[in-house]
Amino acid sequence: MPKPMNHPKPDLSGFTNRVVDTAGSRNAVEAALYSWCCDIVKKTKQPPADDGMKAEMFLMSTAKESIDVLMQAAPIARGMTLRGGNRQKIHADFHWLRRNDGSWVVNQVCFALSANDAANELARKRALRDSLQQQAESRAEARVDMRKLCFPIEKLPLANFPQNVDFGSWLVHDAIDRAYGQAKEVAEMLKNPITQWDMLQDVAGLPLRAAKGLQMTKFNAARLEETAADLGMAEKVSKTTERLENAKEALEIGKSERDDVGVYLEKEKSRGDKLLEIGLDVASMAADCPFMKTIAGMMFDVAISSDASRVAKARSRCYVYFVAGYINQLTLSDTGAPKKKVDKKFFDFGVQIAPKLGSPAHVRVQLALINYAANHYVQGGWKGLSFRAKNWNYPDQYAINWNPILLGQALTTQLHTQQYLIG
Repeated sequence: MPKPMNHPKPDLSGFTNRVVDTAGSRNAVEAALYSWCCDIVKKTKQPPADDGMKAEMFLMSTAKESIDVLMQAAPIARGMTLRGGNRQKIHADFHWLRRNDGSWVVNQVCFALSANDAANELARKRALRDSLQQQAESRAEARVDMRKLCFPIEKLPLANFPQNVDFGSWLVHDAIDRAYGQAKEVAEMLKNPITQWDMLQDVAGLPLRAAKGLQMTKFNAARLEETAADLGMAEKVSKTTERLENAKEALEIGKSERDDVGVYLEKEKSRGDKLLEIGLDVASMAADCPFMKTIAGMMFDVAISSDASRVAKARSRCYVYFVAGYINQLTLSDTGAPKKKVDKKFFDFGVQIAPKLGSPAHVRVQLALINYAANHYVQGGWKGLSFRAKNWNYPDQYAINWNPILLGQALTTQLHTQQYLIG
């Protein structure tokens, strides 16, 4: 293959500077620069680009960023009186490319205002700012504003703020109660088999049993005295009768114990299977013993309360997926997709009862949740001890602070209370 001929590089020394009117519009300036590129192509005699674009249009496309800077630098230079009038001197830099046949073409052109470095640097920064702003605006136009779609708070007047918050709060608590009902079925707590009535009957029945036994004892003692008199043992029997009189103290035992029964019945209840079995065994072996029902009932209360943590954990898991489904429907955001049957049940339940987009309740529920977050600590942990209520301005700060995560935290905080976890 023969070596390509090394053609000389075209002389563009007469095309490096021109005076252009920069006071007009960008289109006018670009028209002057396009004419400049046409003269360059005519001098270099370079063919169209590989994609068929005309050579002068290709050079203009490579000079776009430099033209952006130029348009920023021109008014700065006029303000700094670096060049007089509207016609200013423009400098062009060329990037050369040697083709396979040995010829030279201009691959890129860069225009710059012949001003000092300070003006050009400031112009570059302004051009970069405008470019970034334009890109951000383009992305914003292409992106759907979920806040305005799901939470058009601007449509709710300030005058109706208290009523809207109250209505939304009522809907939130209704959803919480329904979730609690579902979670209670999954993590149901056992009831104490010894009811309060059984325990009270056991305690109240003791004086009657003691009185009956004392009456029979007195009757038998009288007969014993008569028999003993005949046998000369009256003195010993009299002492025995005196001891039996002390049995009256048993009547006071039941009275003193009655008030203590309610103390144990006020404890929170959960499951305690092992201790329950032990208690049932004890109760069955000594069913006729006084106070056995009371003692067994107390044992049951203590036993089932020891398992409250397990019940709270099971319900917490249900609530987490319920909140995920509820917020998913409320804000149209991706909150996951549970796979386990119970988790999916509560996720779907949250989606089902959450207000639908466009309904009157949809915005008001979110307003109530954000208002709750403004007045309560919803982040978890001990930092809430120093929390102070936020006085957010309506509607601006409510719109700024709208966030699916914040809504979920507000709902979760109200769900994770003692009443709903182990009640």
